Parts: sequence; structure tokens; C-alpha cells
Amino acid sequence: MCVLLAFTIIVSRWWNIVWINGHYWGFVQWGGAAFGHRNRVDAFRWDVERNIVSGPLWWWFDYQPGTQTRSSCFIAPLWLPLAVIGLAVILAWRRDRRPPASHCRTCGYDLTGNVSGRCPECGQPI
Repeated sequence: MCVLLAFTIIVSRWWNIVWINGHYWGFVQWGGAAFGHRNRVDAFRWDVERNIVSGPLWWWFDYQPGTQTRSSCFIAPLWLPLAVIGLAVILAWRRDRRPPASHCRTCGYDLTGNVSGRCPECGQPI
């Protein structure tokens, strides 16, 4: 999922993915996902379009109210779910990388056969 989100953020700099269904629409562009409400009704469709205008990446949330000729929309940055999912993956990976029960919890030294009650490597009590 992290790779897919990172790829989407990079590719959305040059390409848009647009979804329209009735009054509602959404798109991924410039590292952000936008969702909005249209004044007119259109049939369901998906489009992939080349960005004509280059804009800055979306770094934070934004709301753009609609007018008579323009739709209102809410924009969310894609780096935020990337960061949340990436942090969860890193924490899960670190948890799975803990040393086995027969190893020192501090330094990872193998304590098999140790009867002294202390780790010979770092001196921590077992």
C-alpha cells in the first residue's frame, strides 16, 4: 500500500485520475485527492488525463467553496495516509524483529547456557 501511495503521489504530478458519478466527482492530482459536488448531473465515468498546468503538491487539507460555474470540493493530501501506513509498517516490522526469548533484551546476545543471571555482553540482569 505504501508503494502504491508513493507511486500515486509521484505520477499525479503529471497525470490526473478523474471519477464522475451524477452530482459527485473526485480526482487525484498533484499529490492530493479531491472530492466534490457538481451543479449538473453527469453519467458515471473514469478518465486518466495529462496535467495541462503544473501546480504545487498538496501539503495540507483545503476546501474550495463552489460558485455558479464551479463545483465545491474538499482536498486531502496523499502523504498523510502514506505516513500513517508507513509508520504502522515500521512499528510492526520492529516488533517482529525483537530477539528471541533466549537472547538478551538489551543487546541481543545469545544467553543459552548462561547461569550467572547477567548478560556477559552488556551486564544487564536477565
